[in-house]
Amino acid sequence: MVPASRVHVGYGYVTDIETLNLEAGGFDGTAQGKTKRIHHVVLRFHETREARVGPDPARLEAVPFPATAAQASPSLYSGDIEVAFGGGFSTEATVLIRQDRPLPMTLLAVMPRIDTAAR
Repeated sequence: MVPASRVHVGYGYVTDIETLNLEAGGFDGTAQGKTKRIHHVVLRFHETREARVGPDPARLEAVPFPATAAQASPSLYSGDIEVAFGGGFSTEATVLIRQDRPLPMTLLAVMPRIDTAAR
């Protein structure tokens, strides 16, 4: 056993945030039902340390938070982070954000960059 003066205990859990099918507009009206691809996504965080993002649970990538100096408790980040998005072309386009670590995450905005086919 290791002696400690402060211990935090709790249950582990996974938080998933998934957008609805995105509407980005097309050249001739709605993007609904058209082929589209999310190529980048900008995530706006408040006091967050870790998260993963991707098109589905099998293809999640770590969000590249700015590095912090080695210390007992990593600093929390507030601001925007742009992430390359590995989704392919589809008539449905969603973004999945996952936090499965015992660290805080507050997500304020999800701003995808989307290519929409003309038809």
